Amino acid sequence: MAYKKAAFQLPFGVLNIAREPVDVRYGPYTGIGTASGEVFHVDSPIPTDGNRYEGLTVGIIVAGKVVEYWFESGIADADLVIKTVGGGGGTPPGGAAGNYVSAMPNSMAVPITHGGIVAGTLVSALTNRPMSEIIDEILFPTVLASIKTAASVSATITPAAKKVEVGANVNVSATPSFTQGLIKNGDGTNGPKLVGPATAYKLLIKGAIEATNTDGAPLAVTYVAEYGANLAKVVVDYSAGTGAYKDNKNNTGTNLDASRASGSVNSNSVTYTGVHYMFMGQDQPFATSANLRAMDKVLLNSGDVVPGYLLPVLTTTAHSVVIAFPANKTLASVLLVESSDANVTGTFHKENDVNVILPNGTSVAYNVYKATLTSSYATTVHYKIKIT
Repeated sequence: MAYKKAAFQLPFGVLNIAREPVDVRYGPYTGIGTASGEVFHVDSPIPTDGNRYEGLTVGIIVAGKVVEYWFESGIADADLVIKTVGGGGGTPPGGAAGNYVSAMPNSMAVPITHGGIVAGTLVSALTNRPMSEIIDEILFPTVLASIKTAASVSATITPAAKKVEVGANVNVSATPSFTQGLIKNGDGTNGPKLVGPATAYKLLIKGAIEATNTDGAPLAVTYVAEYGANLAKVVVDYSAGTGAYKDNKNNTGTNLDASRASGSVNSNSVTYTGVHYMFMGQDQPFATSANLRAMDKVLLNSGDVVPGYLLPVLTTTAHSVVIAFPANKTLASVLLVESSDANVTGTFHKENDVNVILPNGTSVAYNVYKATLTSSYATTVHYKIKIT
């Protein structure tokens, strides 16, 4: 058999005991890929002229392993490319069958997310990983467990939101319903409860605990209304969640551990607005708390308007109308509806203050204003009164 260009033939075998490649052009060389390093150094044994040929294979040490490159289709620097399986044989990338080694520098980052390979992953993090593992990660990314429903508490709180006189009793009751929440495993199946069972149920009004139990039974309290917003709600304390949850590859998860710690959760709320009465009367005594509390009255906040206080038919003169309200407020206006909202505020004159006794036994100073009518009315009329 004749071999093309065979210049030297031996009729016997040769034992090569050299501990390095016979062809010094093989290397191996250091440097990342072919972009830099010894392979193209001025002292390299493979200069362009006379030493390179198509098919020449060299070894370059990448990530501690020899990776084979070859001059695939020319002898220029750019023709030196990595040998790949099916691309002329040789050693697969990484020097170990099926492992990944990129021709890109270790510092290069993946520009966009591909499945489980997220944007920003460096080449160095992928180097020497089995190719099958990388492909699986792209096609079948890990799906972590998630919170399907959060821990929550709802409460039926009675009475409904309303205005109430400062110092009056409000009989508040609340029936709570606590849900521990649920985890969804990465494969979509239901996992364990998110948090542990309730350890305490508390009825709070204006931030203070008014009633508590551990079994979730209805909570009740008789509360003395304070001025302003008296917000009622239920707070449930709960223990930490237990039980393993999984990702879509059946690995035990840890990503929800912080959400499973013991804690508390608030219910919906109801607000009882504590306000004072405004008292209104006609031809009535007004010197005492009892006198004022016997009059017509309306609960109001600052700026409220009493749109239709009824003044009965008065057929004689010298009748009086009295308006009383807390001393920290001001009589803004009194309008006579049947006279096209004529302003009659100037007909009211301040009398002596009266301390009005509240339902809880405390008292609050009231301004008292009186108007004496100098003419009679032939029909029922209304006053529109505004307090600020």
